[in-house]
Amino acid sequence: MRYFKTISQYLAFLLAGVLLGYLVLQVPALFKSNSIQGDYSAYYRGAATQVVMYSTQTCPYCAKTREFFAARHIAYTERDVQTDPAALAQMQQLGGTGVPQVLIGDRRIPGFAPKALEEALARLAQQTKAH
Repeated sequence: MRYFKTISQYLAFLLAGVLLGYLVLQVPALFKSNSIQGDYSAYYRGAATQVVMYSTQTCPYCAKTREFFAARHIAYTERDVQTDPAALAQMQQLGGTGVPQVLIGDRRIPGFAPKALEEALARLAQQTKAH
């Protein structure tokens, strides 16, 4: 009986250590930005707005991004990298390796990241009001 108590205490301590280690590894992600700041003005040529999405029609995260924009009535230009070689070349110049890649003002957001999209849209609205 005494050994059982010792083993269970050891296992509880080991589990607590593993859990704490996992949580510590998650902390940097809380402070990491999901957007990349830069000058993307060259990529807005021919676009009706400063919101451009590089996408494919089969990507589920692209569909979520479309829904995100539709729900907020955000006008954007979509460039399909599967059907448009120029769009694919532009996305690769940006450093994008997957879709969606979204440009909003001076931000590039890789993937579907609602919080980063909201922040970039708010920043673009502030910049537009200032000019």
